[in-house]
Parts: sequence; structure tokens; C-alpha cells
Amino acid sequence: RYGEVAVIDLDAALGTGSNDTLLKSLLRKADCRVGGGIRTIERAKELVSLGAKKIILGSAVFRNPERRGAGVDGGEFEVQTELLQKFSTALGRERLIVAVDARGDELVVDGWKTSTGIQVYEAARAVEPYAGELLFTCVEREGTMEGIDLDTVQKLRASVSCSLTVAGGVHTIEEIEQLAELGCDVQLGMA
Repeated sequence: RYGEVAVIDLDAALGTGSNDTLLKSLLRKADCRVGGGIRTIERAKELVSLGAKKIILGSAVFRNPERRGAGVDGGEFEVQTELLQKFSTALGRERLIVAVDARGDELVVDGWKTSTGIQVYEAARAVEPYAGELLFTCVEREGTMEGIDLDTVQKLRASVSCSLTVAGGVHTIEEIEQLAELGCDVQLGMA
């Protein structure tokens, strides 16, 4: 009735486990976009074969694995275009969503815990050639029902032309209408 259901396996994302049994059940019941801990093309293809309509990539897209632990100053964080190209080729650009989660206008990863030093607009422009859609979450407003960060959404919308889904703080019909006027889709949770 309302489009795809977003399912994020936070345990897999944080490397503390997996919710595959539940995920497989959900994929049989609804059209889902799936994310959380997807680090290989094989895993993405497995989820698609189980029924996932789209795959959401996050932290892996923005971390150089050769510099893991080096931090912002050590060059740990940068857009992994080679990885994105491989996923895009294997799955098709239209099935690939990249999560551009931000605190303010800074991209964050690792379940929103780690700052990258990358501006969210810069990240969005860099990943757009490989993904059919971006998922933007305003992390400081996620689950608060305090309203969206419309300024950041407007700047992000102006930065890219691909589909953009907005999450984090959305709680009124008026906000949904504002986002629709900007050409954005909405992902609702707490509301």
C-alpha cells in the first residue's frame, strides 16, 4: 500500500549477529529494501534471490579498508567508487541505494557513531553515478518526531538528481507534502 518496507539488520551492520531468519520471513511477506552489514556482492545477490527489491549500502561505501582505524586525519574515510561500480554492475544501478546518513551536514557511519569528515552533499554527488537512489537520514532527529531538517534536505536535493528518500524526524502530513514538493520520497518509522 505504501511502497517498499525498509528493513535494516542493525546486528549485521554492527557486526554483532544476524537476523536472517526474520529477514527471510519478511521478504516472503512484503516488498522490502534491505540494508545492514551488506559488505559483499555475494551477500547482496543472496538477499535479492530471497526477494529483496533493493539493497541499501552504507558504511562500506565510505571506508577505505586499507586504512581502517586511521581515522579522519589518516584518510580512513573516502568514497569507495571501485566497490560501488562492482555492486552497480552486479545488481543494476536501479536496485542500489546508498545511505547518506548525516549529523548536521557531516556524513556518519557505523550505525551513526563515527564521523567521517566528509560533507554529506559531497558524498551524495560522488555516489550518485552508481546508485539509483539515496537514503538520507538526519540522525540527530531520527526517532524524535521533532520535524525534518528541511534546509539540509533542500541542499541535498539540489546536489543530486537521482531519487532521494528522506528519514529522520518526519512526523506530520505537512512535512510529507513539503518533501514531495521537493521531489523526495519519505521513509516513516516512529511516526
